Parts: sequence; structure tokens; C-alpha cells
Amino acid sequence: MNLLLAYVGSPRFRKAMGSKPGQKGFSLIELIIAVAVIAILSAAVLPQFANQSVKAANATAKDILANAVKECGAKMAENSVGAAAVSTNVIPTNSNTTLVNKYTISWTSSSTGNCAGNFKAISATGATGLLSYCYIYDSSNDSYKYAEAAVATVPTGCT
Repeated sequence: MNLLLAYVGSPRFRKAMGSKPGQKGFSLIELIIAVAVIAILSAAVLPQFANQSVKAANATAKDILANAVKECGAKMAENSVGAAAVSTNVIPTNSNTTLVNKYTISWTSSSTGNCAGNFKAISATGATGLLSYCYIYDSSNDSYKYAEAAVATVPTGCT
């Protein structure tokens, strides 16, 4: 790449393009070549940046859910109680949050204000590359199971 740019600016290239020895500035063909090189490089790099925003949104949604589950687990261990007995201060009752118009993050519980419920992040319809996530509460052993599904689909077992 550097060799190409060095050659484009060299006296030999300028002579081949018809530039006169005392002429200052770049010829039109030199400018067109430089713009073409920049366009090719940017076309190769831009899709990589677009993919990073999808990965970041997926990671953020998973992180929010994991932190909520960890908070419930910490409160259950601290108080030596099951998920149904954790106080209402852990998670706002049926809270819904939108993550940059890509996810709807919510918490559902059979009893208001406890941790005995599912934590879910459902991706928006048409959101390319985004998955839906859920931590499903299992009352038989007072724990959570992780599940994921395709775009805008509720994972199996997550209501």
C-alpha cells in the first residue's frame, strides 16, 4: 500500500502521467487514484464496525440479565431464603426497560416483588443479528436456567 502511494507521488509517475517538471500540485488522475484507494479501504472496514454494535447490544442485554440474577442469588444467600422470599427492593416490580430500541428487558414474577420469576431480554422485530435471552426460574431447586432464541422470539420456557 505504501509502495503504491510512494509511486503515485514519484517524479517517474508524474512524468508518465504527463506532468511537467516545474508543475506544482497533483494531476486529476493522481487524485482519482487516491480517492479510489480510500474508497476501497473504507468499504472493507465499515462492515466490521457495524457488526461491533450488534455484538455490544447482545453483550449489554446479557449483562443486565446476569446482574439481576446475581443480585437475586446474593440476596437469597445473604438471607438464607428462597427466591420467593426475597424482598421487593431487589428488582423494581415488573420493570421494563428499552435498550437503545433494540431490546425490551423485563422481569416477570408469579408474586409481586420477589425473585421467583423470569428475567428476559427480547430483541426488537427486524433487529438483524440480535438474539433474545432469558433466565428461567426453576422452582424445584430455586435456581435459574439460561436460554436464548432467535430475533424477536421468546426462548422456550420463558413466559
